[in-house]
Amino acid sequence: MGRRIGLLATLALLLAAPALLLGQSAVKTKPRGERSIAYWSKLLADMALALRDGYMEEINIDQIFTDAADGMLNNLDPYSILLTAEDHESLKESTSGKYEGIGIDIDVRDGEVTVIAPLDGTPAARLGFRPGDKIIRIDDTPTANLNNAEINRLVRGKAGSKVKLTIRRPGFEFPMDYWVERAVIEVHPVRYAGMIDGTIGYVRIAKFGEGTEREMRAAVSSLQSQGCKSLILDLRANGGGLLDQAIATANIFLPKDRLVVYTQGKSVATMRRYETPAEPLFPTGDLVVLVDSGTASASEIVAGSLQDWDRGVILGHTTYGKGLVQNVIEWPNSDHALKLTTSKYYIPSGRSIQKPERAYKNGNGNVVADKGDRKLYNTENGRKVYGGGGISPDVESASEQLNPIEFNLTRENLFFQFAVQYVADHPQTPRDFAVSDQLIEEFRRFVDSRNFRYQTNLEHLVAELEATAEAERKSAALAKDLLSLQKAIEREKQHDFDSARDYIRSTLRREILHARFGETGVYEQIITKEDPVVLQAVELIKDRSRYRSLLK
Repeated sequence: MGRRIGLLATLALLLAAPALLLGQSAVKTKPRGERSIAYWSKLLADMALALRDGYMEEINIDQIFTDAADGMLNNLDPYSILLTAEDHESLKESTSGKYEGIGIDIDVRDGEVTVIAPLDGTPAARLGFRPGDKIIRIDDTPTANLNNAEINRLVRGKAGSKVKLTIRRPGFEFPMDYWVERAVIEVHPVRYAGMIDGTIGYVRIAKFGEGTEREMRAAVSSLQSQGCKSLILDLRANGGGLLDQAIATANIFLPKDRLVVYTQGKSVATMRRYETPAEPLFPTGDLVVLVDSGTASASEIVAGSLQDWDRGVILGHTTYGKGLVQNVIEWPNSDHALKLTTSKYYIPSGRSIQKPERAYKNGNGNVVADKGDRKLYNTENGRKVYGGGGISPDVESASEQLNPIEFNLTRENLFFQFAVQYVADHPQTPRDFAVSDQLIEEFRRFVDSRNFRYQTNLEHLVAELEATAEAERKSAALAKDLLSLQKAIEREKQHDFDSARDYIRSTLRREILHARFGETGVYEQIITKEDPVVLQAVELIKDRSRYRSLLK
């Protein structure tokens, strides 16, 4: 959308430009008071005419007004943006039907483009994108000062084309490049439902899009017919979606007429209560809800409302913390729309799930620091919960930390490439196959044949040291020490593959199963049988006394 002009700079330009361009005396301003919208609207229109007729070069009127609109919004919250027709269509596509892209939910947080979650089974998920990754560049475009609509426009594109994303990941000191091939992304909200252990069922919801309620009810009914008495609801890496579908999903577990969420802004019109409209389908069985830092927005409303009513135990990590309400305002005969933040979401205990945002300027031009709301609240049973920082789990789960070789093998898409070739050579691979040591060595040779190279954080630091030594003309004096250090690093890297064998074994099995049996095979053989968080949930359900005590 071109270079943005801040709100104050825009207004200053509006005041000064007519006099400068037309040789008139300076516009006189009132010393006090706030001018009317009519005044500013006329001044803006007069200025545009003056620019069109008097500026020394041709003026793109569309660009001028777009920049002015951006300037009006630039110091507000990051979700209030001007949408083009294309942006508006992309917004609708993300929760219905299918679209072409890489399958990733993003958000602008603290001025940085942040990955909320990759969508199951998409290119972004296969390459190992994670919640919290910071996208600092798209192809040759830095992402600083871009809004969500602009980011989506750059990331999406024709299936089969590629886009380069440069990311910075917490725990890794240096940025890394991903080449991601776009694909047709189909939005299927319920990715899998199945029985795990006797009476324990599992349902995975990846998105709250059109059809979530229908698919979820069918899944739960099917599990009940198979003897399901307890349920694990997996909302990890669920970036949210449609509010009505989230309320309908909560209603599967909550009684009729229970408050799920309410909204509140500065006007009475923004105050709305959303309650469960029907009797629940799964009213009393034990329930464990899995969440992580990629659980956002609508999925946080589901998890938070179930926690507030003590309907289930929340297991995992603190959620993303997106609790702002946006309405899309459309005008007749206009190909633009305004996505405007109008209020906040509050769950039944009265707490907001919105994490603190960056400081921004309000409508009066005053800097406001949104400090969030970490006040203490109570659930229905009197348990202590906190507001303003996402949904904190009742039980924490362990975090997985990847070392550089694991991270880079995934980033380079080598597991996927090997799996495709392996399944082509072994078309009868069974669902219960095991990854042998021989297969791992075969993968090692495959990796070597692809000239796989990666740098550890230590190597980056040595490279910086070499550059500094050269700049200070100390290269000759330090040459022997630097060479010795480089050799030591290379020796250690030879052991990295062996130290990562457990990760390599499990990831090979996952990718081969996916190539042979699709996403269903992965859920049946890995997620429901080997995922440590799912296994933790199973043990929690089996430990009846602990489960009950957590909800007291």
